[in-house]
Amino acid sequence: MKMKCLLGGIFLFSTGIPSFSQSVNDVVDLGLSVNWAIHNVGANTPMDYGTYLAWGEMEAKNRYWFDTYKYTDAEECEQCLMDLGESICGTEYDMARQLWKGKWRLPTNTEIMELINDCSWEWTSIDEINGFRITGPNGNSIFLPAGGYISNDRNEELGVQCSYWGGTKSFIRNAHTLLAFVDEDNNRNWIRCWGDYRPMGRLVRPVLDKQ
Repeated sequence: MKMKCLLGGIFLFSTGIPSFSQSVNDVVDLGLSVNWAIHNVGANTPMDYGTYLAWGEMEAKNRYWFDTYKYTDAEECEQCLMDLGESICGTEYDMARQLWKGKWRLPTNTEIMELINDCSWEWTSIDEINGFRITGPNGNSIFLPAGGYISNDRNEELGVQCSYWGGTKSFIRNAHTLLAFVDEDNNRNWIRCWGDYRPMGRLVRPVLDKQ
């Protein structure tokens, strides 16, 4: 299904974040320009949600909003954010690179769009965890658990929506995300590359450049 790139309380935190070099074997070749990790940052299996992080931050916390965001420029205004660049992929702000080490990184908005446009998406449940099975053009697949996102101190859309960080900025306060859920009213999958607030807590699915 072809989609266009648009801009635009329960705690469920992981007990820890791997800060060691993640094995390059934990990767799936979907037949795309990059390989995708088999599970999220902070997770041990594809079904684990993993750790919720704000864009550019390396640690989980109890509240995710502008007043708790490391890169809020409070002296400028209540919701003014520091500019971390057009892309944090592979930089000191890249959660995948800093926590998994090696050459792991966040996906770009182009790579998110490739995942959306060139793969088939099936809403399913594995071990009672809802999410999307994404199958690439070569027949290999990954599973994205629907962990929702954290706004302030509430986990919104848990079990209903996939919300994952990309590494590129959209608007000044926003970064691109992979947003996916089932639109029950129209009986179809709603899958977008979407710009949303950087201070919110979202999940991270790293990618690895092909050799």
